[in-house]
Amino acid sequence: CEGGEGEGDGSEVQERVSAWESSMTPDQYTRYVKMRESHLNRSAVREHVSEMMPKKMLAGKAKAENKLVRAVQITAKLFVADLVERARLLMERDRLTGAIDPDHIREAYRELAAEGALLHRRGATRPL
Repeated sequence: CEGGEGEGDGSEVQERVSAWESSMTPDQYTRYVKMRESHLNRSAVREHVSEMMPKKMLAGKAKAENKLVRAVQITAKLFVADLVERARLLMERDRLTGAIDPDHIREAYRELAAEGALLHRRGATRPL
């Protein structure tokens, strides 16, 4: 390939992202931009991760802990994005506009649970 461009570079990915972004409605694009700009508080996520993981697993492994915290941040952000988008679709179905109604968030959550898209703690009867 010329100029070092090939399958390994980001140009193909960037083209796909651009095509995907251009297929969004203005409202979807606004939510997408806000989602990309948002973040979860790193110290709060670190605290939750340390509560969930045995102390000896992460003892002296700052690099591994940082990667785990980042993975949890990303996963939680994607979950919230999916939940919000699904709630928006439910609102459209009900011909509603404006702020998302808590009932639609709960219904979107129930749909995700019914699809098996939620994580469960071992032995827990309720989703996390």
